[in-house]
Amino acid sequence: MERLERFYKIDQLLKDRKVVSFATFKEVLGMSRVSVKLHLEYMRSRFNAPIEYDREAERLPLRQAALRQAAQRY
Repeated sequence: MERLERFYKIDQLLKDRKVVSFATFKEVLGMSRVSVKLHLEYMRSRFNAPIEYDREAERLPLRQAALRQAAQRY
């Protein structure tokens, strides 16, 4: 799977499930935890993706408020 495809798949997982565990990312993408973290950080910094880590749930939710704000801009 190419890098752009991984970004698309990450985006789709977050949109479909709202909250995604690292285990799910690793399984679906076939990547290590470190690689998943690097991709997520890249999406946050370069694409301004509304992604944050929930330590208590050990999952990554798509920030709904940020998503709504982004939608209002477009």
